[in-house]
Amino acid sequence: MKFLANLFDRLLFIAVFLIAMQLPHFIDLYQQRLEGFAQATQQQLDQFQQMAQQQQQPSLDLFIEQMLASDDAAARQTGQLIEQTNQQNTQLQKAVVALDSSNLFAQVWAVIRYLKPDLISATLKQYHSAITLTLPALSCGLIAAVIVSLLKWLLFSGFRRRRHSFRPGPNPLR
Repeated sequence: MKFLANLFDRLLFIAVFLIAMQLPHFIDLYQQRLEGFAQATQQQLDQFQQMAQQQQQPSLDLFIEQMLASDDAAARQTGQLIEQTNQQNTQLQKAVVALDSSNLFAQVWAVIRYLKPDLISATLKQYHSAITLTLPALSCGLIAAVIVSLLKWLLFSGFRRRRHSFRPGPNPLR
């Protein structure tokens, strides 16, 4: 039984190590997708900026205010669309800058902080696993595997201790 437990420990460590090694590659692909999405959003805003200049508006914000204040329902809806696109572009640009870090932990934090579930889902659909033998990939795999192994050890050793601590000892009255 101890042999199977040791085998399970090693297999769990290897599996977590290999899965966690995928994280840097996934973040690179997610970053590329995010940058493409940010670029497309910026191109839309550039077109709206051209429309604002054609309407003699010095800034996009004033153009949005004019559209939102319009009596025409279609113009108000267009103003709302431009405003949403502008806000989305601001968030995307912040995410792109945050993901530009060379520090893997900062990149993971940026993905969590500026979470875009639709982009994560699209990246996962297109993702193909790759074993990259880089220092960030190896360190990510090792750290995750050690953490999972320690958690497993703490959980299961705690159960074993409790089970052993409740065993009846020799009866002193006999």
